[in-house]
Amino acid sequence: MKKYFFSTICVLLGIFVFAQEPTSEWAKNKITVDGNANDWGLPLKNFDNDTQLFFEIKNDDKNLYLCFQSKDQESQVKIIRAGMKITLSSKINGKHKATIILCKG
Repeated sequence: MKKYFFSTICVLLGIFVFAQEPTSEWAKNKITVDGNANDWGLPLKNFDNDTQLFFEIKNDDKNLYLCFQSKDQESQVKIIRAGMKITLSSKINGKHKATIILCKG
């Protein structure tokens, strides 16, 4: 179940914005999108109180990588059942936005 969860929510794309405006780090090692968060140097650095998710953002010369982890299995089940919506926006003027919708499983 964990592998499915991480495979579903490790996503490539734009700039991710939460209330605390996290920043992306250059990926020191290759990130493999395989549902395994060990490439990220656990524990993840950011935490969002509203969603109760840990998260981190890294990039290389071509891609932006997002990784999310929940604190407990109950949160994982909620996300799998209800889905998840991530909004990406430009910090410059907020006009450029993209949304990633992870459908319920």
